[in-house]
Amino acid sequence: MLFGDRFRINITENSAGAELVVSGVPCGIDITAVDFGKDLARREMEGVTIDSEEEIDVVSGIVDEKTTGENIKFEYKKGDVVSAIILAGVLAKKMVRGGIAGKTIDIGGISTNEKNNEYIKIGIQKMIMTKDSFGGAVECFLPAWVDMNLIKADLSNLLFSIVPEIEAIQFGMGIKATKVTALSAEAYPKRVLVTFSPNKDLKYPCIAAIMDVFVEAATAIVVANKLS
Repeated sequence: MLFGDRFRINITENSAGAELVVSGVPCGIDITAVDFGKDLARREMEGVTIDSEEEIDVVSGIVDEKTTGENIKFEYKKGDVVSAIILAGVLAKKMVRGGIAGKTIDIGGISTNEKNNEYIKIGIQKMIMTKDSFGGAVECFLPAWVDMNLIKADLSNLLFSIVPEIEAIQFGMGIKATKVTALSAEAYPKRVLVTFSPNKDLKYPCIAAIMDVFVEAATAIVVANKLS
């Protein structure tokens, strides 16, 4: 798949995994294996294990933990498109000032605040035992300077084209905007809310629970592509 022009990603799947090429990353950005590893590790949850044979090789574009300004090429064994987006998102987030942060806020209709941890844990264990899957939602906040109208179409296209379990995407106030008037409404939040259905392949007890980093990465990629 191809996406972007200023910040461009090219993902090619093959029998071994995936190849990722990222263009448009400036020279001199500090980047380490730990940066990539932290975000990839966020795909883990109870009942989900990452392939122990997964392997990432940086072929070009990063030397001595700094970007060179050339195309950054990854060979990703035992990886997939979602994981490749997460890798590209690590680079994009280095370019976006102010930060982009995503988190899972709903699992099986239960808010993920601290008081519900035990309920969610029991629910996930039930899904694992019965080989079933919950739906859920991920919320992602963007810096105040981002023009949401410039990213809506591209981000929707990118998210919907990769993850079939995504059922709805809301921006700003989302459906709550029907309950306010223009004069009474506070400033619209710089927010993306992504709703996931249960995992159709029953591979994950709740696919939304491991997709916060994917939504965060995809959002960062789209924003980085809009940078002048």
